[in-house]
Amino acid sequence: MNQLIHDQFENALDAQHRKHAAKSADRLAYHLMPPTGWLNDPNGLHEKDGVTHIYYQFAPQNAHGTGKKGWGQYSTRNFVDFKEEPVAVYPDCELDEGGAYSGSAYVEDDGTVSFY
Repeated sequence: MNQLIHDQFENALDAQHRKHAAKSADRLAYHLMPPTGWLNDPNGLHEKDGVTHIYYQFAPQNAHGTGKKGWGQYSTRNFVDFKEEPVAVYPDCELDEGGAYSGSAYVEDDGTVSFY
């Protein structure tokens, strides 16, 4: 994995950025939103062991969708309570220069396979 890209995503998710985003008057009360930045198409929804995983196109740097794009992730058991999970896919090679966009995921054996 390209460490620089990984660090850019993680830095955009730091406590200061999260606190600022949480205070926004535009923040939705009952709809999935990323902790910071931009959310686009859902990707790779799947169920494993009673937990539904929801991946989405994610650009944590700003809400305009500019910058590197990967896949954010939430999980839920009941579609009322959602848990933020670690970023699932980072743009980490030359072919991902424009970002890691649409794809899917499926359960195979004891793991999950994602592709885009």
